[in-house]
Amino acid sequence: MFLTYDRATLKGRTVRAFSMLGKPCVGARYLGPGDAHVLDPDAKCVVCGRLACSAHHEPPKGMGGGAFSMDTPKGPIELRPPLLAVCGFGNSQGCHGGMHSKAVKVRWEWDKEIYERHWLEGRFRPEWYRNDPVLFAMGRYVIDLDGCEKEVRP
Repeated sequence: MFLTYDRATLKGRTVRAFSMLGKPCVGARYLGPGDAHVLDPDAKCVVCGRLACSAHHEPPKGMGGGAFSMDTPKGPIELRPPLLAVCGFGNSQGCHGGMHSKAVKVRWEWDKEIYERHWLEGRFRPEWYRNDPVLFAMGRYVIDLDGCEKEVRP
């Protein structure tokens, strides 16, 4: 993360939670404007590589990961948390449980400051703010498991 965020931008979210909203889904996708989603066929867990059996909202919906309206100079943009394919059923098993217990941490990193600035200013195409994988050309997820980091950029 290159920039600092003020309270008005964050609207009560943590910087980490805010920085994840709108970023690409991995191994899962939303089915429409609501929360309904599905795993991609043969999706693998983004943490360990095993067959995924659920999708994790990052950040979790109860931790700032619900729908969010980001104010930009070009007007408000609606963002949703990305869905990440994970192993483990429910919120307490496998890597899914690790994410909820914070043993596994995920963050988004832009490759260049200008990409982050353009994101915040609403300069990208509107569809790119809807969890579009095109963002992987400009950034990546970093997964931290007990201090060992792994880059995710499909």
